[in-house]
Amino acid sequence: MSNRLKDGPNPLDLHHEHLRLSDEKLAALKSRLIPRDAQDLDDRLNLVRRYIHFREDGKYYLMLGYDLLRDVIVECGRRLDIGDDAFQLTLEELFDALRVGFAPHHLINQRKSYIPPNPN
Repeated sequence: MSNRLKDGPNPLDLHHEHLRLSDEKLAALKSRLIPRDAQDLDDRLNLVRRYIHFREDGKYYLMLGYDLLRDVIVECGRRLDIGDDAFQLTLEELFDALRVGFAPHHLINQRKSYIPPNPN
């Protein structure tokens, strides 16, 4: 574990501090609203709090898939002896390279030297 993380603040303490600050800011905002608008804000926040975890859970599981795909590409790069250059290839090109036993170095070099046009 890096010293930055080990010697840093406790994440749970940070979370509680962020909650406290959020509650303070929300209370200040609501104090400036008419009661109907304050209730509307509460209703909307309750909806967000009820359903936000579905979005976050979905992102979490999606990212697990990306991690697995990254591991596969790293292993392909190792097997083809091209390391991280495997990320320069499409999956089809990568699988073709594995099938024939060597990487298309011309494509890798071409993509690594590509400079996108200036949009201005």
